[in-house]
Amino acid sequence: MPTFSHGKVTFNYNSDLSGDVIISTALRHNELHVPGTALLAFVANYVRRQRIGALEDASENEILGVQT
Repeated sequence: MPTFSHGKVTFNYNSDLSGDVIISTALRHNELHVPGTALLAFVANYVRRQRIGALEDASENEILGVQT
């Protein structure tokens, strides 16, 4: 089971994100089990909103890739 740590937070997960992602913290010794598909949906929604915001703020030249 792969592991990813960020600061004091550790994520244990299946490489294809099937099943639960187990999120634990060194501070509280608690574990949170979250379906991998729920985390993927959350991140996809976040990225989608960031990209929409960037497009809304972009000039016509930036959208078309025109260098001035």
